[in-house]
Amino acid sequence: MATYKGFSTVSNLSQKKFVLTDNDLIKQDLLNVLKVRRGSRVMQPNIGCLAYERLFEIISPYDVQDISDNIKSIVSNDPRISLVSLDITPLENNITCTLVLKYTQTNQLDQMIITFNENMDAF
Repeated sequence: MATYKGFSTVSNLSQKKFVLTDNDLIKQDLLNVLKVRRGSRVMQPNIGCLAYERLFEIISPYDVQDISDNIKSIVSNDPRISLVSLDITPLENNITCTLVLKYTQTNQLDQMIITFNENMDAF
């Protein structure tokens, strides 16, 4: 039986599966927050990821630390997961973030690689 159960319309349409459970739901919830441009939510200007703000800038070590702190804050707001490691690699008009997550319920580790770029669908 699933510990966590949720609904997502973003899942693969070929599967026609809208119900997500456990780790799949947690990953989708995290992606939902990371795909929001910070400042784009009405009445919640601090929600979202600021990596989008830095896409077309020259990324300094300060910017990498700022993005890292933002992502750590986003992950820490979800008690179902903890961040084991985070690596941020800025390239030309791309920022790739590699997160190693630990699911608190099962102690299972999972790696997520997210590339922020101009073509990424942001909510």
